[in-house]
Amino acid sequence: VKGQIMFSTAQIMANSKSLKTALQANEYKYKAFAPALPWKDAVCPNAPINIRQEMDTLRWDVPAPAADGDLPKRYAVYRFETMGEASTNLNDASKLFAVVYGNKVAIAAADLTKYFAVTSLDKYNNESEVGAGVVLPITGLKLTVQLSGNTSIVRWTTSTEINSHSFVVERSTDGRNFTEIATKAAAGNSQVARNYQLQDMLLADGIYYYRIRSVDIDRRSRYSDVQSVVYKNDGSAVVVGPNPFSNFINISQLNQVNRVELVDGTGRLIVSKSLKNESNTRLEVGLLPAGIYHLKITQLNGKSSVVKMVKM
Repeated sequence: VKGQIMFSTAQIMANSKSLKTALQANEYKYKAFAPALPWKDAVCPNAPINIRQEMDTLRWDVPAPAADGDLPKRYAVYRFETMGEASTNLNDASKLFAVVYGNKVAIAAADLTKYFAVTSLDKYNNESEVGAGVVLPITGLKLTVQLSGNTSIVRWTTSTEINSHSFVVERSTDGRNFTEIATKAAAGNSQVARNYQLQDMLLADGIYYYRIRSVDIDRRSRYSDVQSVVYKNDGSAVVVGPNPFSNFINISQLNQVNRVELVDGTGRLIVSKSLKNESNTRLEVGLLPAGIYHLKITQLNGKSSVVKMVKM
């Protein structure tokens, strides 16, 4: 055709005359998938389910077959800057983050505070509704674990929370099989950093692994990274922790102990507990004011020892 210049695919891919760069910057600026073919099949697939974040990966589960028996062939992942944008721009094709065949996609560190939605695509590119709710908020979730005496101090923080329901603390002794040990209520909605803490008493030597599963109000969940502590006790002495303490004092190796007593700096008795064939116990002291205390441990033979304790 007069006035037109023809380029081959090889020339475009070789970026001849910067044509590929120009196309990517303009006509093909955004990711896309081919339009649907409703004259062949107009039945949309079911939406993906159980959308969740596990560390730096966004995952979801394959839904049941649609009414025509088709399963999704691919998935479209959309990314938004804010909750408001996610709620009002779900049909904005410029927000398409990735089109993948599997049921997961990697999330870069810079995107951990973004909001994501996932849809299913069938073989004719019919698109489902957004899966498992409106959007999945990706918020900063950081876990630290510190050993204090016979107690693991499990702390985690969030940068923001949108429709959060709870946090499930999970523990493992092999780093693979985790068991739920506690649940903490979440803030629900928060635009500021939040701090959470749990004290876990350790009764046997070994390596203890921890992770946090955050659950939102739609029961979607994501995991923190895994942190661990190593606990070792030779069994020759009573073990006390944490120190400093906040709400509890955990005491173990009590087989030869008759009584434990907590006194304040003036010598006033605060808590006294007699023991009968107990190997461990916990003193609930969350209402005590901050300060210096002393834990007196009296053995069956009448001998006693004192441990200095600090209340935060």
